[in-house]
Amino acid sequence: MGGRSDDGTPGFMTYRDCGRVNVSADYLEINGRSVPLSSDGTFEYDFLLREGKYTSFRVIAKKNGGIAADRTLSVMFDGTAPTLETDLETVEIPDYLEKRLDGEFDGFVSPDRFDGHIKISGKDESFTPVYLWLDGVFVQLSSGCSGFDKISTVHPSKKGDIISVGLADAAGNTTFKNYIMLSGETETLPGDSDFDGSVTVADALLALQQSVGKVELGVLSRALSDIDADLSVSVSDALMILDCAVGKISLPAE
Repeated sequence: MGGRSDDGTPGFMTYRDCGRVNVSADYLEINGRSVPLSSDGTFEYDFLLREGKYTSFRVIAKKNGGIAADRTLSVMFDGTAPTLETDLETVEIPDYLEKRLDGEFDGFVSPDRFDGHIKISGKDESFTPVYLWLDGVFVQLSSGCSGFDKISTVHPSKKGDIISVGLADAAGNTTFKNYIMLSGETETLPGDSDFDGSVTVADALLALQQSVGKVELGVLSRALSDIDADLSVSVSDALMILDCAVGKISLPAE
């Protein structure tokens, strides 16, 4: 399968099949339509699939007018992502911070309420096999399973660490759950890059180092340092944090 593209028709998807005929042939026909066949036996064929419905294809390869191969196959377009749930207790991320985060997150997870174990449940409604990964590492499931409940272990070590859970089905549809480790009792302050509960000169220095490429801050630190909400940390952000640290300005949470 070469790829797919949305043609704008709800519930349908256009696919391009890039294949090779494995018999000696000089002519190829798919569903009664002649398909150009290269000298090495490769071909491309665009076709429309309807979501949740099987489409049949009759493929005929000929040599000198005689049939060399005749096959019928059925293909279904599955555009629905698998469902994914965890048992992690979360605290909502403030609006001002959410719009500064690089990526989508499902909430804060308090280290005080997390013992390193996470229950994960997943299912594909089309009953195709699913594949699970946790913090970028593939997690073994039963061969061919389309639904599961599993307890896994993760080891976030400090505030601001990310827990990432992903699930994919055999059609390539994916679902993600991403969490940030931070106590619900810890107030997230704009400019507080080191999460110590106050804005200091040290925070301004971290933002400055990030802006010139000397350090690479984590997702949460970058978001807290991004004062002007342009999804990057600049020298001007560092200067505003410094002004806040010495009492010249206040940084609004907006």
